[in-house]
Amino acid sequence: MGEFCQAWAAIMAEQVGRTRRALVLLRDAEGAYTPAAYWPGRDTDLTDLAEPARRCLTARQALIEPLDPPAGLVAAAPGLLLAYPLDVRGDLRGVVVLDVATRAEPQVQTALRALHWGMGWLDAMLRGDEASRQAQAAQRSRQVTDALLRVSEAATLREAGQLAVDLLAERLGLARAALGLVLPRHDDRIALQSLSATAWFDGRSAQVRRIENAMEEAWDQRATVVVPPRADRPAMIDVAHRDLLAAGGQPHAVVSVVVTARGQALGVLLAERHLDRPLDADELAWIEAWALTLGPVLALHRDGERWLAGRLRRHLDAGWAALRDPRRPSWRMGAALVVLAIGALVFVDGDWRISAPAAIEGSVQRALVVPFEGFLQSAPVKAGQRVKAGEVLAALDDRDLLLERDRFGSERDRHERRYRDALSRHERAEARMAAAEMAEAQAQLSLVDERLSRARISAPFDGIVVSGDWSQQLGSPLEKGKLLFEVAPLDAFRVLLKVDESDIRGVQPGQRGQLVLAGLTGETLGFTVRNVSTAAPADGRNAFEVEAVLDATSPRLRPGMEGVGKIDAGERRLLWIWTHRFTDWLRLTWWEWRP
Repeated sequence: MGEFCQAWAAIMAEQVGRTRRALVLLRDAEGAYTPAAYWPGRDTDLTDLAEPARRCLTARQALIEPLDPPAGLVAAAPGLLLAYPLDVRGDLRGVVVLDVATRAEPQVQTALRALHWGMGWLDAMLRGDEASRQAQAAQRSRQVTDALLRVSEAATLREAGQLAVDLLAERLGLARAALGLVLPRHDDRIALQSLSATAWFDGRSAQVRRIENAMEEAWDQRATVVVPPRADRPAMIDVAHRDLLAAGGQPHAVVSVVVTARGQALGVLLAERHLDRPLDADELAWIEAWALTLGPVLALHRDGERWLAGRLRRHLDAGWAALRDPRRPSWRMGAALVVLAIGALVFVDGDWRISAPAAIEGSVQRALVVPFEGFLQSAPVKAGQRVKAGEVLAALDDRDLLLERDRFGSERDRHERRYRDALSRHERAEARMAAAEMAEAQAQLSLVDERLSRARISAPFDGIVVSGDWSQQLGSPLEKGKLLFEVAPLDAFRVLLKVDESDIRGVQPGQRGQLVLAGLTGETLGFTVRNVSTAAPADGRNAFEVEAVLDATSPRLRPGMEGVGKIDAGERRLLWIWTHRFTDWLRLTWWEWRP
């Protein structure tokens, strides 16, 4: 580009005519405008043209103004300054400044026209150079993407690192490529992770240590280090890199590039090649692009292979940094609240309330059974109905009993007539026999009357039928002792709670509690524990049946209603209340597995 601009300046000086000096400034990669061409030569004093060039760039338009020649110039006549900006599609890329001899106005316009048309050559040159760079960048991006896809398929961090250095060495024909990663607990130490074309290496060898020293040198500067140095790159400290080259025995070139991920340095990528094929600017750019895209992939593999302690440490470090950040007071307030909450759990007492499933039952629940074998004649009530004392709940078929009653009544009357007839005839023996048979018939008659009185099954008290529905089984035979109904009073209830065996140690008779039923969620009922019964399996666990008495009844209560009861078992530490079940299970498990 410099030779082109120099030749262009000479041509433009001839085209414009009577040109004494020319200066071409172009913008470099860092955004500064630097000289790209001098005319008539590099030894020409052009310092006085810098200020007009700056004003032209600021104004972004051509300048025409008189100019006194500097001392020592052969032409002593005053000159004319022509400055023209180089604008490529709205991007100010440079400026051209000419010092020409004074001329008439028409000649000045002709000179400006020639300069305007000549600027097209520089525009075309810059456009072509930009297109070439974009094509190279696109090709480099495709190559890096293809290589990155292969590295992404690796299963482990070590495999990914080995693929990365092998692909780099193969792509650029390197003598050696190496990857080093920062040690987890030592931010200033780098350990060699992978070497190209090497499946195993001794991490304690002198050569490996030299490679790690060179990597740490680039790591400390957080910049790319190139040895031998290049003119287009800033000078860096390269003592360790030169030691690495000196130990190789053959002239080499080495470059170390820092690998970053999520804004943090992750490691260093090092490449070596023989000096007969030095690394050019495009290859250096390829290495830097490869290191830039490789960082996130390696970070994902590293995070995936870390144990819980590594991830926990990262989160703790982030939290600690947030606590120390004065711009985030909410973290400090949250930490203070957490400390207060933990202190409250450890030192503050709370009410220990034992929760258990509960059900309502009548305090007295009378079972009505079949008094003798027979057939069901009627059953006018069913479960859920209220009944009065003496109300008939069911009746057995008594036709056979009535017949027996008539038969035994007839026999009694017949024996009574025999007895009277024997007494009238003074036959004492016959009278005694008739009297005995009459008594036997009377007993049978009384038994039948008793059975007839029990054929009507009545409610023993005012209450509600808890169970039993025989309305669809009229006429069916019934066995003696078969349960027909269960009746419970409506003014006396008890509570049965199924307390888990892990909490039964805190339940004692006389303790108070509260009950909320599923059908009466808006009403809390108080109760007092009366008795702790034996244990029985419940839902796969061992539970104790605890009996309690309600403090007050409600007309809306019904036997069989279920809910949740809580027994007040005293005060304990809040931490113990919330963790005692887990700690009890842990103690039992430890006791079971302990030898």
